[in-house]
Amino acid sequence: MQPAQTPRDALRAFTQAIDSSDEQQARAICTEKGWSTEGDTARRLFDQAVRKKLRLEDGEAPEQRDGRAALHASVFAEGYEGSVGKLWLLMRYFDEGWHIEGPTKSEAHKAGFLDGTLPAVARFEDLPESPEGRAWGSRMVEALRGDDMQAWQAATAATPEALNAIEELKILASDADVQIDLLGTAWLEPVQRIAVGFSFMTPNDAYGQRLWLIMDRQADGDLVIRSWTPSPTLTSMLE
Repeated sequence: MQPAQTPRDALRAFTQAIDSSDEQQARAICTEKGWSTEGDTARRLFDQAVRKKLRLEDGEAPEQRDGRAALHASVFAEGYEGSVGKLWLLMRYFDEGWHIEGPTKSEAHKAGFLDGTLPAVARFEDLPESPEGRAWGSRMVEALRGDDMQAWQAATAATPEALNAIEELKILASDADVQIDLLGTAWLEPVQRIAVGFSFMTPNDAYGQRLWLIMDRQADGDLVIRSWTPSPTLTSMLE
């Protein structure tokens, strides 16, 4: 296959691979990271598009900067009139051609990728740890173990997102035999956001349940819960 000379050429090759369910062609137009790692990758987009019979069409001119590009595309689904969604395809230029690394629906993610401050694809373990988040999470673990969520709730900004997240934590911690541990933390400096993960294991479930809290770091240093997710991917920190 000839190298993709433009981001639009890369999208055309990718859509042809989707239409023919050709994994080999799709892989050739993707970066190694975009094809072989976990998360919101080009490989995941290919698999979803083949399975759900989706079609991608480019719209606005691609934005390009220092060997990176973001191409805005509309998503169409069989049986539906009009677009069912929009995303950016994040690409890199090497070996004399453009290669797709991953999709994003986040304007902040697209902008950060183009200026080199955010990767196209990452899981929380790829990001720096947050000592601040670890201290916060350790206090939360103690509150959960001691069933002292009322005191913790009083010390947490009472936003709807925070209350929903705390309620979910209480449900996961309610089993008498549950083992609660701090799973890890992640720090995303460009958006001043921290992720803190917890694991909940019982004797009958060795893997257990996992939940990550996504928090905004305020100018005064306070952490405010923004959302919660079971998925430790960059996308969940940027939504």
